[in-house]
Amino acid sequence: MKKSFIFFVTLIICASIITGCTAPITSTSPATVPASTAGLDWKTEVEPSPQGNALSDIWGSSSSDVFAVGVSGTIQHYNGEKWSDMPSGTTDNLSSVWGSSSSDVFTVGEGGTILHYDGKSWSAMASGTTNWLYSVWGTSSSDVFVKGPQSNLHYDGSTWSSILSLSEWTNSIWGSSSTDVFAACLGGTILHYNGDKWSNMLIPAITTINSKTTSTKTTTTTTFTNPYQYDDFYGVWGSSSSDVFIVGGDHFNGETIIIHYNGKAWSTMNVNATNELYGVWGTSSSDVFAVGFTGTILHYDGKKWSAMTSNTTYDLLSIWGASSSDIFAVGNGGIILHYGH
Repeated sequence: MKKSFIFFVTLIICASIITGCTAPITSTSPATVPASTAGLDWKTEVEPSPQGNALSDIWGSSSSDVFAVGVSGTIQHYNGEKWSDMPSGTTDNLSSVWGSSSSDVFTVGEGGTILHYDGKSWSAMASGTTNWLYSVWGTSSSDVFVKGPQSNLHYDGSTWSSILSLSEWTNSIWGSSSTDVFAACLGGTILHYNGDKWSNMLIPAITTINSKTTSTKTTTTTTFTNPYQYDDFYGVWGSSSSDVFIVGGDHFNGETIIIHYNGKAWSTMNVNATNELYGVWGTSSSDVFAVGFTGTILHYDGKKWSAMTSNTTYDLLSIWGASSSDIFAVGNGGIILHYGH
């Protein structure tokens, strides 16, 4: 929840500073989405804000305690009845939000910003970096991970420290435990943390054998080519260490990409869609939701992905829910959708 994504800067300012980025702030073309399933509907709970403050991520501890963060230090809170603005104390763009409880919430963003909510107010934490931080996730108040294009931080409950920095452009992180953490990155890269170090995962590869014969010997080389190298991964979520979903796509070619990890290998899932996806969340291996470009919302029932009616053409950047019938999606323009109520 977008979240890593990066997640946020690629969606908000990449057109002006980053070559090859794919996601615009606003969208004009409508999403092709048939009727919603299960007799429930997505409804617009908060209309796009006049100032156009995009909301990049959403997380909650319960259905009556939900946080959404975004542009210019925007933090909004839902108490089960209505949304209200929270003073963040910053004008920096915020990319990601996660917490271990209603009184232990973290949000990260531009310029190395890390804010912490103790149940009463938000306060700044020293991150030790000025790099843009894209994604935050953890297992407890003393085991929190934060990643960005040039930053790889961990919080032990008292201080933030930098662990091995990786050059991959991480957009989103999620894990099943502190020793099993996944990171979705640009360029079709997936990183995994085993409790000791981050490393590139072995994903499906194409093998090419090149033989060269000279007068004295024959040299054979094997080249592994990442089949996703032209795709960008934005969101990651799983129900367990052997059931992980990553979403993304190729914006310019109109490609939707969803891949699944079964604990041994990654495989591409069949998806009848053409829009990039930015966020993914679910309740189980047979109840997964993904959101993306021009209001795209997809649902997976354990057998197939199908489109849902979002009733918006704004890009949806993140999704989170308290249950399968109580789900929120946020995105550009400050739009907030609510499913099931």
